[in-house]
Amino acid sequence: MIALWRTSQHYCERDSIPDIAADDVEELAAVRHTVPRVGRFPCLMAETLGGARKTLGLMAPSTGELTKQRNDPDRYDSGRVNGVPEGSWPGTVLGDKEHPNSTRWVGKQAP
Repeated sequence: MIALWRTSQHYCERDSIPDIAADDVEELAAVRHTVPRVGRFPCLMAETLGGARKTLGLMAPSTGELTKQRNDPDRYDSGRVNGVPEGSWPGTVLGDKEHPNSTRWVGKQAP
């Protein structure tokens, strides 16, 4: 399963869930516009394997292009497991209302 979070900050919060999930990148790219925008930040795409998550890269909300804008995408996986160090993100800590209540499946096949 491939999933999309609103931003890398959303992904790094330990118990966060993705906004949308599908079988492949193309399915997510096709509906990326349905994920709430958070400024100009890209969405984060990760693969879920037996409960473990692995960052695939960042997706530009406007084009759907998947990019590894950073040289260290594993940083996000580490942040999710170990917790985000205070001061790592601009602005304030995310509130509950800024997270989805459930993940919407957009893939062709049922999970």
